[in-house]
Amino acid sequence: MSDIGPHLSYLTDQVISTGANKVIELGTRRGGSTGALLLGVAETSGHLWSVDIDSICGNQVIEFYGEMAKRYWTFVHGNSQDGPVIELLSVQMPVDLIFIDSSHVAEQTTQELEIYNHLVGPKGKMIFHDTDTRNDYWWVGVRQPIYNFLSHHREWRIERDVPFSEGLTTLVKT
Repeated sequence: MSDIGPHLSYLTDQVISTGANKVIELGTRRGGSTGALLLGVAETSGHLWSVDIDSICGNQVIEFYGEMAKRYWTFVHGNSQDGPVIELLSVQMPVDLIFIDSSHVAEQTTQELEIYNHLVGPKGKMIFHDTDTRNDYWWVGVRQPIYNFLSHHREWRIERDVPFSEGLTTLVKT
């Protein structure tokens, strides 16, 4: 099981409990988090847009989740910071939930926060994986940009922050 494994039921629960209809995922990798979010949007009759720079991710998710993926999911091949990707996802505003598990590079995390927080509607959420403070790599690349963002965006607050399995942090827009 990957390090996201222990957080998958939480991701599904967040989609369902908030009634999220529009969900964006930045970083798909092998599709574990994609599947959890997909189960949630299938329950809410919503839709999930997943962005990844690796085109194989889209094929893997379709292969594994079949009709559910075809009905409730759109794969966007590209970088989350590229203009065409941002334009495509901006059309979906406001979104209810964004899950970010992309490059873990501070500059990209900072840019994703600045770009995508504007797409989230009132009471919407952004969830980040790999926020464990015990790991310097995650601290510099993910957690530190979150703290910097929060210091300038008072409309956001930390709702949940857990250290296990590389960490998972949930921000909510007030």
